[in-house]
Amino acid sequence: MAAQGLAEPGQGTAARGLATAEPAVLELGTVAQGRGRVVRELEKAVLAAREQKKSLDMAEPVAQEQGRVVREQVMAVQEQGTAELVAQGLARAAQGRGTAEP
Repeated sequence: MAAQGLAEPGQGTAARGLATAEPAVLELGTVAQGRGRVVRELEKAVLAAREQKKSLDMAEPVAQEQGRVVREQVMAVQEQGTAELVAQGLARAAQGRGTAEP
């Protein structure tokens, strides 16, 4: 019978199965494309985060140096203030002795 152009047994069932599965396969393809986009966006975000980390890593030593300089400046101002207070105290003491002497 196959020679006469009739379908082999089971071919109709297979064709109906493929026709039924086709929309699901197309939907899976769409979902896979969406997931591919999500993966690409995540990869971009990871690359951006790595670049930002590099920038922060490079900026850290500069910030540490600036902190050191500021600490030194604060210490210098404190020392200057202490020296001024000592000088004022000595000046007062000298004035006090100067007026007490005949």
